[in-house]
Amino acid sequence: MVNTIPNNLITFNSGVNTTTPQSYTANRISTANKQKSKKNDIPISRKLGIGFASIFTILYAVGVGIRRHNFNKTSIKGISEELSKVFRRNITENETKEIIGRYKELFKIDDAETFTKKAFEQVKKDYGYEKAYIPLTIKYENMWKVFLTNPLKKVQVGGFNNVNPSVEIVASCSRKNKLDKVGKLGVIECLYHELKHMEQSHLCYLKDKDRFFNSLVKNEEKWRYVSLFEKIDKFNELNINYNRAFKNVPKKDISKYNETIDKLIKNHENYISGADAKLKDYKKQILEEEAHNAGTISTKFKWLDKGTLFYKPKGFINYGLMGASALCFVKDRYDTFNKTNTN
Repeated sequence: MVNTIPNNLITFNSGVNTTTPQSYTANRISTANKQKSKKNDIPISRKLGIGFASIFTILYAVGVGIRRHNFNKTSIKGISEELSKVFRRNITENETKEIIGRYKELFKIDDAETFTKKAFEQVKKDYGYEKAYIPLTIKYENMWKVFLTNPLKKVQVGGFNNVNPSVEIVASCSRKNKLDKVGKLGVIECLYHELKHMEQSHLCYLKDKDRFFNSLVKNEEKWRYVSLFEKIDKFNELNINYNRAFKNVPKKDISKYNETIDKLIKNHENYISGADAKLKDYKKQILEEEAHNAGTISTKFKWLDKGTLFYKPKGFINYGLMGASALCFVKDRYDTFNKTNTN
């Protein structure tokens, strides 16, 4: 007897995936949307934290690069050679170490007036003019305030008066405030610059005071009429002032600088101020070229005995980025913790 099996009970199993092309495509779209949704689910605080941290890391890398560049260019031997040119005398490596050590001690002084006065006496001594009578005037200015009120104006940070030998320094703080590290570096750089002008004027005076004084008067004649009587008075005034300023300074052998001094005297006669010329032309003058070079060399002291990879970024921007990044990550962690506990 043959039993008949109903057709609706027969099932054929196949090894082939029965998913249709339409359903497969739908699955891929669904998966992609889920992945995209996960990316979009990244909290804004986490994104900001990563962004701030990335910017800080870039700035740190730049800082390390700058420090490495300057550190490689700086050595006791190199600075000794450069200081020898600035002071126009042989500076040994041991003497260079002593000079740097004295400046390190100076930088422990925070009071603006005390620091500036002591730094002035120290730099004057290093130039070999410890016994010179050169009055110092200190002005106190908030550099940011000056810049914001006169953004296009060149901020004067110091000056040397070559008619009545004296120096003026502008400290970037109020009279009662402390001078920060940047301000101290600025004072040292300015002192190296302005006291180089003092030395230049003294050398011109030693070689040929009449020609030197005449060059100063001729430069003044470029912008106003100077009568014969005024010239005589001016010469007498210059003679009195320079004799008073340098009479106690030890004698100098200037024979090997004759050619340079001739150029300095000529430059005094044709001198152009920074306010009357482009910066490039202003710095080309031998008077300013020597002074700017002296100032630049003084800034190299800070790179000695510094580890390049242990660079510590400072300043409002760096601290701001570190703080903002930390706050963003803390907020992200707090939000994630609350969300997990709620679920």
